[in-house]
Amino acid sequence: MMKTIIRQLGICGLGFVLCLLAACQNEEALLQASDEGYLRIELQNVVSTTEVGTKAVPDNYDPKRFQITVTNAKGITVKTFDNVSVSASTILETITLPIGDYTITASSAGFDGSESGFDIPYYSGSATAKVAKNTSTPVTVKCTLANVKVTVNFDGSMNQFQSATATIASGLSGVASREFEMGKINKSAYFPVGSLTLTLAVLTDNNKIHTQNYAIKPTNRDVQARDHFIINFKVPTYGSMDGITITADDETKNYTINFPVYRYPRTTLKVEAANAWSNFAYVQGTAVSANNTPFDAAQMKFRYKQKDASTWMEVSATASGTTEGTYSYNATLSNLSPNTEYEYQLAYNNAEY
Repeated sequence: MMKTIIRQLGICGLGFVLCLLAACQNEEALLQASDEGYLRIELQNVVSTTEVGTKAVPDNYDPKRFQITVTNAKGITVKTFDNVSVSASTILETITLPIGDYTITASSAGFDGSESGFDIPYYSGSATAKVAKNTSTPVTVKCTLANVKVTVNFDGSMNQFQSATATIASGLSGVASREFEMGKINKSAYFPVGSLTLTLAVLTDNNKIHTQNYAIKPTNRDVQARDHFIINFKVPTYGSMDGITITADDETKNYTINFPVYRYPRTTLKVEAANAWSNFAYVQGTAVSANNTPFDAAQMKFRYKQKDASTWMEVSATASGTTEGTYSYNATLSNLSPNTEYEYQLAYNNAEY
């Protein structure tokens, strides 16, 4: 008899619990139905030109068209907007949502930015919002470039080469490299975020191919989304011995890289200590040729000037011997001022070596 009573009490207790749960669920449903607010979404985007021509990207890809998703605090998608056309700023329809926290994300539809290609900018952005009861909450999602842009320019001085090709390669596996050719209209290329390298190949008048390699990155940090590298190739002017220079605008993330291209392979030039007299000096130097390419002796000179002077003088160098690709030269510097300190250097092809 006691066991039966216990069973009956257990059943009654279970029924009470189920009723209580049902009542709570109904109350929660009523609460959710009444405690609602409104979300007003504005999408902002910085849009560039869009002429897609890369096989890995869908033919109908248009970075100006976006997919927008709204997720709640549990990560559940509660609203999506597909194929939304955005020029600069677009306000979407106001949506009704239960009160709570939400995340709004937007990205260019049809492509995830994981491949390289010409003229395929990929944009994305996100924002959070708290929906309050019976309140219209505005939220702005600003979409910015989510991949890396590379622009290559060939100066007219490069026309002295038969051809020049710059190849930009990504350090990410499976991402195709992109080529920019001198004499053609080259659109900007876009790459997923990752390390980038540049290889420049030039064909000279004597049918020699010379290459230069360079790691593309801002100073003191890795490549990031929105970085725009503007690479300018130019043959240096007379007397210039400039190396690669970078002009950085960290606010816009534009990095201009001026890349000097020399008509001859880079060489190692070295001078010896001078044998100086009252008004003249004997100077010597050596040149080690890159790729073992012989030098034009007529283009090898010694340049010299007083230490504080800004203008160099020069005198032809005389070849004095060759040993395993190392070429030796000497010259006499005349009409020097006594008790005066001079600087001198060995230069090839007007210092454009």
